[in-house]
Amino acid sequence: MERYEFSSDRRGFPRIVGTFPVEIKFRDVTSHKLLSCKGKTVNISEDGMFVKVDSSILLPPFVNIRVGLPPSYSPKQIRARVVWSKPFLEEGKFYWGFRFLKLPYNLKALLCKYLDNTLKINRNSSERRRIDRRANIKEVMKQISNAEATLEKIERVMQDRAVITGIGAVTPYGVGKEVFWDALIDKKIGIRRLGKLYGSHSVSKIAGEVKKFDPTHYGIPQDIVKQTSRATQFALIAAKLALEDAKINTENEIREKMGIILGTASFPSETSEKVHREFLCKGIKGILSTDLLALLPSSSTGWVATLLGLKGKSETVLGGCTGGIQALGNAYHVVRRGENNIVLAGATDTPLSPFALGLMYKASLLARSGNPSSAARPFDSNRNGEVPAEGCTVVVLESWKHAQRRKPPKIYCEICGYSNTTDGWDVGDSDPSGVGLARAILQALEMAKISPKDVELVVAHASGFPKNDAAEIQALKRIFIRNKKLPPVISVKGLTGQPLSVGGLFQLLAAIFAMDSGIIPGTYNCDQPDSEDPFDHIIKGNRKVAVENAVINSYGYGGCNAVIVIKKRIG
Repeated sequence: MERYEFSSDRRGFPRIVGTFPVEIKFRDVTSHKLLSCKGKTVNISEDGMFVKVDSSILLPPFVNIRVGLPPSYSPKQIRARVVWSKPFLEEGKFYWGFRFLKLPYNLKALLCKYLDNTLKINRNSSERRRIDRRANIKEVMKQISNAEATLEKIERVMQDRAVITGIGAVTPYGVGKEVFWDALIDKKIGIRRLGKLYGSHSVSKIAGEVKKFDPTHYGIPQDIVKQTSRATQFALIAAKLALEDAKINTENEIREKMGIILGTASFPSETSEKVHREFLCKGIKGILSTDLLALLPSSSTGWVATLLGLKGKSETVLGGCTGGIQALGNAYHVVRRGENNIVLAGATDTPLSPFALGLMYKASLLARSGNPSSAARPFDSNRNGEVPAEGCTVVVLESWKHAQRRKPPKIYCEICGYSNTTDGWDVGDSDPSGVGLARAILQALEMAKISPKDVELVVAHASGFPKNDAAEIQALKRIFIRNKKLPPVISVKGLTGQPLSVGGLFQLLAAIFAMDSGIIPGTYNCDQPDSEDPFDHIIKGNRKVAVENAVINSYGYGGCNAVIVIKKRIG
């Protein structure tokens, strides 16, 4: 029995509440088959549509919906985005609820025609006779038009694009993006034996350490060096280099429109251990008044904003190994919404202290080999763990309109898609089926309006950890296995090691370099991929080929997945 009622919310927007048939058609993310399920609509409003179905299903980001509204009226099939899902019990029966967000013109047609039908079937009721039908419809149309105008305004703002105009990097190869790019092409290994700063009491003797680093050489005053951690010093230098690369003078910009979003996976481990040793030796007298600020994960963000005079958006993303891509994705949304014209986005991590390496060792994350040239083996069948590293990357993310006015020396690429999902599988391991990461890739490609068959390069997270590399391959197979030609899938971590949150940004630099130079750097130490791995990892040398777009994957503890899609052509 169909039950329904028509009303309006407090803003006057029409609302339909009731139970009537709904058919959802979609392509299964696992089998790629066209499927459909039936459910009941509970609520249709300005915010979208809530549907409940009788069984648990995994829906892709977009589905097709056909709604059978009373009285026996069925509109055309509409496209909807899945924005929320939740299981629940009702009268002892299990249901799965989904919330969909429909496009404004679908919403308008749906509600206007329903309103017209509702008034017709109730024309004999005493309540409806008191309503002037024409005036009522005119008022509802006005309300819908106002709502549409607001949505269109938001859509116009969100259509502002975000481009990268400056890059600064501190990597195991040294300071500067050029050093990093040259090392990737020349297959120079950034993994070496740990020096005196870290190596005396470490369980691991190899890592991607930034050697001979002197912050004062890059203009950081000695008094600030004493107050800051190594991670913060990396961030200050990388941010300065990124602004110089973009030819941005903060004095000429509206500083309230310049933001900073940095990611990190951990506390500054070397500073923490140093302060703790002083405390154990000298008690409270061994602690300085500046130590607290130096230990905070947000200190890098604060110091960069303070010394550069940035007064816009400020955020620190504690996202584990996905922190860098999450920071970049958050900055992407800030720029597209028009909140800031310029955002410095990046990540910094220094997880090479004896205590930090001990934690990784006990968690069975570290590679067993002590040979720097062969320890990190992404996608290789003989991989047995990752090699830790440190570093920092900061990019200048700028709105396209602002960049057009300013005319920067170079626009490296446009960020055109971003997604962040969670596996909900295990705190320590990625879902071996790869469904969560596959969902993130699909959503990012959907936002970028790029079909999986048109993807030309994937720069993978792959760090050499056996389970996670295999799960990433499963995710990529779900997306690309139906392509006539699979895109090359590469990893840079056989050369650089895994610098936690900065790893995704090292991948970003490799993708930008490939698009800029037409040379894709090969995957180092991937001598024999798994038998179930169908992808080309460019295991011998590099490859000269034009690249117009790329997907960058990142995942980490907690089952978190973050994906960025970039493209070369800005027009």
